[in-house]
Amino acid sequence: MSTSSDSFWQVQLKTLYPDSGTLTQQDGELDLNFCDAHAVYKVMREDCDAALVDMQCAVLTHLAGTAVPVSAIVLTATGKHFDTITDENGDDRLVWAQ
Repeated sequence: MSTSSDSFWQVQLKTLYPDSGTLTQQDGELDLNFCDAHAVYKVMREDCDAALVDMQCAVLTHLAGTAVPVSAIVLTATGKHFDTITDENGDDRLVWAQ
C-alpha cells in the first residue's frame, strides 16, 4: 500500500477530474480507491500494466451499450479513459475513474 497522503491525491485527482468533489479513501486490496458522490477514482499500484486498465475500460465501455448495469467510465479532463500521475515517491501510477 502506498504511503501517499489523502491530500496529495485530492489535489492530483482534481487536476485530472476537475468536477470531482471531496474524496474519501476506500479500502483496496492492491490499489488506492477514492470516492465522492459521483465516482470511484482508482489509483493503480506501482508498475501496473497499462494493458490491464485499458482492458477494464474497454469492457466497461462495451457493456455500457448493453442491458448489463455497469458504471460508466469518467473521462479525464483531456478526454482519456485513464492517465498517469507521478506519486510522492516518484512512481508513475495509472489513474482512472468510474
